[in-house]
Amino acid sequence: MLPALAFYLWSQLQQVPVEVAHSAYSAAQTAAAWYYGFHSREVTADHCTTRYLEKGHGSTLLLIHGAAASKEVWLPVIPYLAKHYHLIIPDLPGHGQSCRDMERDFSMQGYSRWLKAFLDRLSVGRVHIAGHSAGGSVAAWFTAEQTGHVGSLTLIAPAGIEDVPADYSSMTPFMLELVQTGRNRFRINRAGDFYEQVVKPNFYNPPWAPWGGYRFLAWEHMRNAEQLEKVTEGLLTTREDIQSGKKNLEQLASDIDAPMQVIWGEKDQITHIRGADVAENMRSDIKVYRLSDAGHALTIEAPQQLAEYVEKLVKESE
Repeated sequence: MLPALAFYLWSQLQQVPVEVAHSAYSAAQTAAAWYYGFHSREVTADHCTTRYLEKGHGSTLLLIHGAAASKEVWLPVIPYLAKHYHLIIPDLPGHGQSCRDMERDFSMQGYSRWLKAFLDRLSVGRVHIAGHSAGGSVAAWFTAEQTGHVGSLTLIAPAGIEDVPADYSSMTPFMLELVQTGRNRFRINRAGDFYEQVVKPNFYNPPWAPWGGYRFLAWEHMRNAEQLEKVTEGLLTTREDIQSGKKNLEQLASDIDAPMQVIWGEKDQITHIRGADVAENMRSDIKVYRLSDAGHALTIEAPQQLAEYVEKLVKESE
């Protein structure tokens, strides 16, 4: 108890060395994977050493996290998913324990190319996909390009679904500032800013964390600052292509041949809840669910509801 308290007090007074903070975070990731019964594996796909979690047998269910996150955000959902699925949860390139090549293509096209290579390396055939935030955008782009390969698609508060041409009333203050000025509020310079700038905007009811818990996450978040900027730049490039007409969002939706659903938190401060209306108007067969008293981080804030919707669509699509 006393050593832990001493470490916490010391961490409040000075910045912990990056190597120490990352080693501790990586150890925590490994421990979490073991606790939830996953095998932590690596594979090289599209020139990216990709770390992923895998467990189970049956239909393959791929879970994709969003920007500035990692595969571990899906762990709260796992206890509520049926045990007969073959679960795969990767760290996207530029995130978590996967490759950190600054020269990569972080656009939707780039991520879709990586995802195809990743699934090919694992010899995965038909797959069900659930993607959160920017991970939802990656999932949608991939599904539109790889017709016939995706059994069902669940998009959770996906980034980039807005009225076209741009209607700024369908954007949150967070997203509006990002697209107008390029400032990403998730980019922090002090660990003490992590809770206000990263945690609170993601949740309607931020989860409790033990002493130093958020600071521990802040160190790893700050280590990823350059990758976050590159990923954001790639996502904004894709958005600009859609807004300018180089890419067509409605055509993208029509190219998706898998049963699809969209799940959104009504109190989302990152991607506006109006995106649910836009998705609903794109195709009459898209199921749309709006969760009251929930924000953006639905994998943590509403894991049971999320798992129930994902599993329901998978079963209907089998």
